Amino acid sequence: MGRSEPPLQPVPLVAASIGEALALSTEAGWNQSAADWGLMLEAGRGFGYQAPDGRLVATGVIVPFGHRFGWISMLLVSRDWRRRGLGTRLLGAAVEGLERQRMVPCLDATPEGQKIYRGAGFTALYSMTRWEKAGDPPPEPMPPREDLPATVEALDRAAFGGDRGVILRRLWQRAGGVARVAEGRGFLLARNGRRAVQLGPLCATDAVWAVETLEEALDRIPGAVFVDVPDRQQAVRDLLVRRGFQVQRPFLRMAKGDMKGVGDPARLFVAGGPEIG
Repeated sequence: MGRSEPPLQPVPLVAASIGEALALSTEAGWNQSAADWGLMLEAGRGFGYQAPDGRLVATGVIVPFGHRFGWISMLLVSRDWRRRGLGTRLLGAAVEGLERQRMVPCLDATPEGQKIYRGAGFTALYSMTRWEKAGDPPPEPMPPREDLPATVEALDRAAFGGDRGVILRRLWQRAGGVARVAEGRGFLLARNGRRAVQLGPLCATDAVWAVETLEEALDRIPGAVFVDVPDRQQAVRDLLVRRGFQVQRPFLRMAKGDMKGVGDPARLFVAGGPEIG
């Protein structure tokens, strides 16, 4: 068997694939839950590779955010199928899927992936850091909420630059008492992951509201929390240090194409997570 051409079958990811897909992200130590996988497959398109024994051994997801750009996420390869070129194949399929729709491919890269993505033509947009507070995993689920306020989508579009209405609506329903919205000023969403509550996105027109809202949310969460913060947001970083958070890992937001004039990154105080931007 050639290492660069394993005998694998490409397969679409559907609702019935979530169990196996979750096993791959759990093996990697990631925070995604079954609900997160369902959200990404609802908002985007999942694909993967199946081994000869029928086992799902690799996954990827692309999510369009309007007509200008889309997201690449959940590029996963089972431990026993790594170093056989599968990661490169997944990335190529994801890029092709977005570029075929004339969308700029974007992603959040770990340090290990940055060299690969640069080699594929991606360039840096800005750096981020995941901050972590240790604690017990969150219970599932948070209490459901009413319909998403219309102001949230407008605020998110101004900051993020794309249309991710499906994602925002699902996160709002999952955010329970943590979610906050201030008309014309900002919003905070959240979700329970497998290991921790993932706070974000938090978009706001000013740092004062963002920091006060984030601190109020942290007061309501007794267990483990992950917060992905653009490094430019020093006021948020200072708050997390005061609250005892530790750095878990850096990310680099990257794009394969022109993203000038898309959104206003200064209004993004906490990202939603590397799988949803």
